Amino acid sequence: MGEVIGLDDADACFMGHAEGLYVGQLDAAEMELFGDLCRRGLMRRSYSHAGGLLGLAKIETTDLGTEALRTYLAPAARPADALDIAGAA
Repeated sequence: MGEVIGLDDADACFMGHAEGLYVGQLDAAEMELFGDLCRRGLMRRSYSHAGGLLGLAKIETTDLGTEALRTYLAPAARPADALDIAGAA
């Protein structure tokens, strides 16, 4: 697979809690972060659910995003004092 895109604490925390939410549930700051993650290929809008027939998009992590999150959560990939979201997944 190619080079894994690095995440910061805000990216990882958002990815950990936003998966499965409807895009319309996001506030302005979260929407901006979600847009950035989509542009980087880490997250996307998904319409493959019942609400998708009505045009309601859910947040979904891409394969690249999953790999980046796994790399971020690996103990050697981040400092010991970094935000710990492993229990939130």
